[in-house]
Amino acid sequence: MQNSLGTPHIYTLSELLTPGKHWLTLCVDNRIKEIDPGVNSHSVSDHTQTNWNGIVGKLFLQARPTLFIENIQVFPDIEKRVIAVKIKLNNLSPDIQKSVLAISVENTDQPVISGVSVRPGVHEFNMDIPLREPTHLWSEFHPNLYNLNAVISS
Repeated sequence: MQNSLGTPHIYTLSELLTPGKHWLTLCVDNRIKEIDPGVNSHSVSDHTQTNWNGIVGKLFLQARPTLFIENIQVFPDIEKRVIAVKIKLNNLSPDIQKSVLAISVENTDQPVISGVSVRPGVHEFNMDIPLREPTHLWSEFHPNLYNLNAVISS
């Protein structure tokens, strides 16, 4: 249960489902719980028709392997000519998974490849990727962008 329209609601069903067909039922309760928006508020009320009586936004199921990339954040350091990459890996299995993490960025000499052992749960790994010359910086007149490619494999 989540009581918010401001952020996505994400539920992991891995421990509840087995391979094969399943019937999923989604129950929506639109009662205003633990929120006092005030009389005739501009947030959630019948007066402003913001009690949507249903689901807002995307609704989808996503099948993932037991080990997957959950989040990547990139922090360029132009003076040191390096890109710091923080990557969160999620291991849904009960066992440690040994894998290879490969990250490549345009304008780098080669991919950074690292063997990783990921305990169950979400864990962060940090990698520094050196940049080579010339590095084209972003500006409003020249919005240079670089692609980062990250792959986790066993």
